Amino acid sequence: MLTTTAVNKNETKASAYAWIILLVIFLASFAIPVNMFKVPPIAPSLFSTFGLDPSTFGLLMSAFNLTGIILALPASGIANKLGLKITTLAAVACCALGSLIGTFAGTIEVMLASRFVEGAGMAVFGVTAPAAIVAWFPKEKRGLALGLWSMYMPVGSILMFNLAPLMAGDGNWQAVWWFTTIYSVAATVFFALFFKMPDREPASGRASEASGAGEPDGLMPGEPEASPTSTPGSSRAAAVGLILLASMFALVVLCGNGSINTYLPTFLQTERSLSPVTAGLVTSVSAGLGIVGSPLAGFLSDRLNSRKWLIVGALVVLLVVFWFMFAFTNPIEMWVSIVLSGLASSTIAVCTMALVPEIAQKPKMINLGMGAVAFGLSVGSTLGGMALGWMLPPFGWEVGSHLLLLPLTALALVVTLFIKAR
Repeated sequence: MLTTTAVNKNETKASAYAWIILLVIFLASFAIPVNMFKVPPIAPSLFSTFGLDPSTFGLLMSAFNLTGIILALPASGIANKLGLKITTLAAVACCALGSLIGTFAGTIEVMLASRFVEGAGMAVFGVTAPAAIVAWFPKEKRGLALGLWSMYMPVGSILMFNLAPLMAGDGNWQAVWWFTTIYSVAATVFFALFFKMPDREPASGRASEASGAGEPDGLMPGEPEASPTSTPGSSRAAAVGLILLASMFALVVLCGNGSINTYLPTFLQTERSLSPVTAGLVTSVSAGLGIVGSPLAGFLSDRLNSRKWLIVGALVVLLVVFWFMFAFTNPIEMWVSIVLSGLASSTIAVCTMALVPEIAQKPKMINLGMGAVAFGLSVGSTLGGMALGWMLPPFGWEVGSHLLLLPLTALALVVTLFIKAR
């Protein structure tokens, strides 16, 4: 009994090197948002350079995510075959290559092609990065670890929403692309030098992946061994749960990350007469609140041992927020919407990833679950980059946003209620 207790206590602790790995993944992750969000803050410059309008402009964001629809699910199989390190390294390198191509783009076709390449990096990285964190951290620490890692997206988006307009100046958009290219190359080299997978730990039963090769049946820290009574029915239930989770996340991303981050800067400039720099700053506040919201949500979900009901609460908040986001009439409404949107969105993102290993009945399903969530992210971001643009010509900003965002968020809330996790 004493031995068993000691082992269990050990399994609830993360090793010192696990936190170093978290830092390595965090810094490499920056290649995703700096490339993803370099477009919205300098939209007017891109409009004039490539002859875009609000509806066609959405293609530059959707193209980034479209590759993820194709690669997100296969990425889990690729990671199991090649190992998380090699697969993640290739993903970060795609960001560097795509950004370099875009730097020399002279036509919208070449620019779109570069966004497809960058998007391939995000699609694969969205599967392998959280899976690598799950491999290093026990269940009792996963929420916090994933919450801290999730800060990469708001920090990166804040950086680009504020830095891109300053770098671009009066139309020098190539300066922004040079910056993202240089950072992506540096991130690729850094990750190659310092990342590794954990060695076998007999106490937790974790499979050795020091070489980077995946062992899909290996146990993650803090995970119990597969139940001998596990049935095909329980596996099907887990698959259904992962599908529901990915569907909910796709709807949330379509409304939040897709629509708001893509179109809010343009709305603030054209409808509220803010300068590009100010519009970028305001938009970045919503994303920036994830710096607080992500680790807080992870910590609370660990302490409360509940991811699902935190998601439910956040979706209720978003229903209220989306009523005002493109229809506010005074600064108070604007800032309340911005703040609540940032906190709620970050809560949903962290709890969604933390739910994956709790829904999966077997450890080998974790990569598949992360792939499903990444697929949802890509679908939501792709449609979100275009959907609101389609609604604007016939309905305008207020009615168009209500018709799009409110029903989809309500549907996400209903879907979440049917998710079951152990």
